Amino acid sequence: MTTTLHPAIAESNPLETTTTINTLSEDLIAEILFRLPARNLLELNTVCKSWKTLISNSRFALNHFRRSIADPTMTNPRLVYSTRHFVDCNIGFFPVQPLLENTSSPSSNPTTVVSFEMKDCLEILGSCNGLLCLLEIICNFVPCTGVESDWIEIEQRGVEVVNHGFGYDHVHDRYKLLLFVQKRRQEPKTPMVLTFGANNSWSTMPDFPFYPQRCKGEFVSGTLNWIHKVPVTLNSWMIVFFDLARESFGEVFLPFMNGEPVLQVARECLCVCVDHQKSHFDVWIMKEYGVEESWTKLIVISHVELKHYEPPYPLYLVYIYENGVVLAIPPTSYKLVLYDPNDHNRLHYPLFDSSSDGMTKFPMSERAAPRGFHVFHESLVSPSHLGFPSEVAYWN
Repeated sequence: MTTTLHPAIAESNPLETTTTINTLSEDLIAEILFRLPARNLLELNTVCKSWKTLISNSRFALNHFRRSIADPTMTNPRLVYSTRHFVDCNIGFFPVQPLLENTSSPSSNPTTVVSFEMKDCLEILGSCNGLLCLLEIICNFVPCTGVESDWIEIEQRGVEVVNHGFGYDHVHDRYKLLLFVQKRRQEPKTPMVLTFGANNSWSTMPDFPFYPQRCKGEFVSGTLNWIHKVPVTLNSWMIVFFDLARESFGEVFLPFMNGEPVLQVARECLCVCVDHQKSHFDVWIMKEYGVEESWTKLIVISHVELKHYEPPYPLYLVYIYENGVVLAIPPTSYKLVLYDPNDHNRLHYPLFDSSSDGMTKFPMSERAAPRGFHVFHESLVSPSHLGFPSEVAYWN
């Protein structure tokens, strides 16, 4: 008995659609599957046992993600956020690509936010390789498959998580969470590293060289990064990073900036935005991680164009598209805005239908600011790959 190829495979294969699975080598099948988006591969789990085994393999999942991350059509980048500070706790997300065609024009169709109700009020600590790290206690969650891991309790009861960073240690194939915790506000913060796995392990970092001023560490190239002010100079800043593999610290210097930079990630690179001389925002990108000479000024956005006259509030960069368009939240309007340097620096305000996320007083089209956005890429990476004993599906 032979089985015909799934349509998604047939479209990606130069062979005729009547070609049968058993005429293809395992290597060729794997190569074809590598070229399909994660959502298509989830549907193909049921084609045959060998495909399910391959698609469920942790190494295949990670390699698939690495190959597809360079192609936005493969990973379908989305923005994800939590409504934990409101009555209903939902995880909401929406694709970023349609926003380029969705403007405030009356003929435009709004981008729909897809929301999922969670059992607890959860904060998103970070997104990495298609995993979301959620804090109520701690768990890992995959919106693409609707799966969450077992919950992990923080060792010390009554502690407050003040700063955090979540990322992937590619050397040891482990996901790690760096937490700065304290029992009382007056007490010093304690840096702790949680390594996820079948036997989760905690370690304390006694020699942390500084305490982050901002909550979230930005994950790039196996490191977590924070902005830190150089104490001996008046207006100089650096990036202090934590290497997840070595569990050690280092420094990366910034180009001179007349103002406090805000650190974010764009195009899988570190990016900083600084309010320069109270007249415009400079956006810099580090094209090669750790190489100070690779800092490049990406774009300049004037205060006038953003209708911003109240420095020093920062510009919050949300996403930078490959064509140079910037999705951001200006400091005074609180709306998501598309800034297009290729179209005479015009501003476009995308429309949203966010009625499903429970934030009725703050519809996304009018006020996006209460939501803390994270860039999320769909993938096959699963909490089961970390060695967790069980998973719970919220939806299909």
